[in-house]
Amino acid sequence: METVLDVIARATTSSPETLRAECEVREAAHLASDLRIALEHPDAHAQMAADRLRAVEELIVGRYWWRDTR
Repeated sequence: METVLDVIARATTSSPETLRAECEVREAAHLASDLRIALEHPDAHAQMAADRLRAVEELIVGRYWWRDTR
C-alpha cells in the first residue's frame, strides 16, 4: 500500500499525508453509508452491519492508512 500511495502522490503532485487523509475519509464515508443501509434493514443486513462495524474500528483504532508513517 505504501508504494501505491507514493506513486499516486507523485503522479498527482499531492502530499502523501493529504492522500492518506482523503483515502481515510472516503473509506469512512462508504462505511457510514453501508451502516445506514444495514441499520435501516437489520434483518436483511445483520452480517453487513457487523462487518462494517469491525471495519470502522480498524479504521479508527488500527489507523491502517497511517501505519507506515509511524
